[in-house]
Amino acid sequence: MIMCTVCGPESLLSSPVLLISTMARVASMLGMASLAAGEAPQLGDYSVSNVAVTDAGLEVKTGIETRDYVITYPTSAGNEKFPLVMYAHGAAGGRVDMLAYQKHFNDLAAYGFVVIAPKSCFMGCSPPKNSSTVKVTGSCLPWTDGPQWTSFVHENTRAVRYAKASSADWSTLIDWDAGLGVAGHSMGGEVVSQMASAEFKDEFNVKAVVCEHCQMCEVDGTAIQTPAMFMTGTGDYEVAPKQVKGAYNEDTTVPKVFRNAKGRGHTEMLNLLVQYNSAVASHAAAFFKTHINGDTGKFHDQVYGNGTDSFCNYEEMYECFVAPPTVVV
Repeated sequence: MIMCTVCGPESLLSSPVLLISTMARVASMLGMASLAAGEAPQLGDYSVSNVAVTDAGLEVKTGIETRDYVITYPTSAGNEKFPLVMYAHGAAGGRVDMLAYQKHFNDLAAYGFVVIAPKSCFMGCSPPKNSSTVKVTGSCLPWTDGPQWTSFVHENTRAVRYAKASSADWSTLIDWDAGLGVAGHSMGGEVVSQMASAEFKDEFNVKAVVCEHCQMCEVDGTAIQTPAMFMTGTGDYEVAPKQVKGAYNEDTTVPKVFRNAKGRGHTEMLNLLVQYNSAVASHAAAFFKTHINGDTGKFHDQVYGNGTDSFCNYEEMYECFVAPPTVVV
């Protein structure tokens, strides 16, 4: 039996499993939610470096002839190895716009991950016209239902293969036995759902996926077969919270978690000064630490517990679900 907890104001006194603190109050300013009783999780301990590399060559399934990868990695003096996290950007995020993601990548890597993100497919890819498509779903905009978005997964799988074949210093840090984490924003939601599906998860050893305000249209939540985290906010007017919640509801694999934070908008993971939310990276990292690294302590509790820095408690939520409510790793 899957149980979940609704953490909206209407249920503060009745929820039996995961009670959001009645002391939390959020003041909205410039589209940014400020924190009251809760607190953002502490940032990661590693210093990080980043590099951009070019991978030239046609990817037939996407129509892209050359692409750059942004790679962010921990700087460690020892022989430590780190899991790889693949990050799929949103629409209009594959060119200079990737600079806005860099702080998010830094914060993820600081917890002990190598992060790789392809810069290609700015507003979608350019696959051959005869590419097969999945039946269009009614919940997405017409121009987002098609192979331009669904083919983006092949730019991301190419990035993983590139990392595995590389002999660069950053690639020697990757722990390939640990498994792969996948995160995506907006358009990158199609990548998240596909990488968590039977078609890709075993081939690439995907252990967990994170949906950051992401849109799953043709390949929706029903495809997911790994633990999954879903994040949205009441201030998202690009990908409506009901779409992210719909993907969460469609997902039949547990454990899974969902939060809809009051006041948070579509770009809370972008470094746009007034709205960057470091907790997006912190909770994504905690989810990966739990399901890739096998953590059963601090990071597990940040996802599934009820502390003041936890997924459902660090700030005021319109609703937050954990399924099942008690997770044993």
